[in-house]
Amino acid sequence: MNQGISDPVMGNSAQIESVVANFTPPSAVVHHWAALHGGQVVLVTAKVSTGSKFYSSFGADNFYIVGANGGASIPTISGGLDDLLGAVKDAGYGPLFGDEGWMVFILHTPQTKLTLGYERQAAGTSDGQNITKQNFDVPLN
Repeated sequence: MNQGISDPVMGNSAQIESVVANFTPPSAVVHHWAALHGGQVVLVTAKVSTGSKFYSSFGADNFYIVGANGGASIPTISGGLDDLLGAVKDAGYGPLFGDEGWMVFILHTPQTKLTLGYERQAAGTSDGQNITKQNFDVPLN
């Protein structure tokens, strides 16, 4: 895929390596979660790098997916969907921990056009600089 997101202010970057636009969880997992009924599970693998200019974290929880019809989704990295994450891992897709791995997203309405987004939050620095909020997007298909 070879697409990426780069935040020149923070120094953070993400290189998108591949996408699974329609991951199919086992039926036992779908049965337990209403969000998966008629929805779409999207997997995105990325290598991330955190800049060193400012103290910040940069990982799966900084990303979201937007479809052509809206329908934004945040990543499903923990909390309540352990069986879905287990199914993803069992299928050979290891989670994004550290600097490389897969991110799992749930869209409640299936989409054909997908965009991965990263939102940098506004912040102030210890030396009085103001960092403005900014969104960075990269089309996935």
